[in-house]
This record gives sequence, structure tokens and C-alpha cells, in this order.
Amino acid sequence: MLSRPRWLPALLLVAVASAASLAPGAFLLEREALGHGEVWRLWTGHFVHHTVAHFVFDVGVAAFLLLLVKRPLAWLVLPPVVGGVVLLARPDLVSYAGLSGVLHGLSVLGGAAILREGVGFVRIAAGALLIGVCARGVFVAAVGVSVFGGGFDMGAESIYLAHLAGGGGGRVLLG
Repeated sequence: MLSRPRWLPALLLVAVASAASLAPGAFLLEREALGHGEVWRLWTGHFVHHTVAHFVFDVGVAAFLLLLVKRPLAWLVLPPVVGGVVLLARPDLVSYAGLSGVLHGLSVLGGAAILREGVGFVRIAAGALLIGVCARGVFVAAVGVSVFGGGFDMGAESIYLAHLAGGGGGRVLLG
């Protein structure tokens, strides 16, 4: 049996995110389009990025998390959960783009898996990751200032609610 190279999912991620970001009209998660039955946008909108910095930041972290999270179902479940929560809770929001909410959920899943299975420093690092994700979510929600991205032009408002929805969705997927 041929084994798939470990870098192949990351390459696929970069290709999909590049295509979606270059032609956002067909992929952006837009409230109006969703209302017209274009439900695929609940998944594809997360691959659209407004600026190069936004793309590099999100896709770089996502490529790393592909190595940590061995649950493909999470990559299918988290995007519509995050997008749905954001659009329901923010009726003023016309559209949504970016992977950061999904990445928060994947960070929770990956960190928890390593915390359960890891030893020594790796386990400590996984615990620190989980604490950091939770602390960042609470801080940004309380203060309203982005952390890890505030110095870059992301091209749109950072939606902290997406980060909380993603982290919560990751926690639910832990079981």
C-alpha cells in the first residue's frame, strides 16, 4: 500500500486557501448567499483571507495543526459550527472569512490529545497551548483587542466570537 506524504494535506490546504482567497465571490461566507441556499459557504468561507498577512498567519498555523489533529471529522464539523454561531450571534455581520475560529477548535483538540498521550516537556507544552488558547479567548472577549495579529493588516474586523465558538466546538468534539 502506498503511503501518503505527510506534507500533502498542508499542500492541499495552501492550494484551496489560495484559490478561495483569489476568487472570494464564490467562497466567502455571506449571510445573503447562505439565505439563498449556498450552504457550501459554511465551509469555504473559512478558506478566504483578506490580506497576505491574514493568509500567512491562518494557513501557517493550520498547516502545523494538520500534523497534530488526527481527527478529519473535526475539519468537517468545526467550520459550519463556527460560521453558524457567528452569523446567528452577530446579525449585523454581512460576511465572514478566515480560519482563526476553526484553528481555535483544532488547537483545543490537538492540545488535549497531546496532553493525554504526551510525556515530559511535550505534555507541559500541550497544557500551555490549552491555557493560552483559553486565556486569549477570554482576554479578547473581555477587552476587545486582538492578540497575535493586532500588528498586521488582516483586512477586516477580528471576530473574537469565532474564536470562542471554535474553542467551544473543539471542546465538544473531545467528548
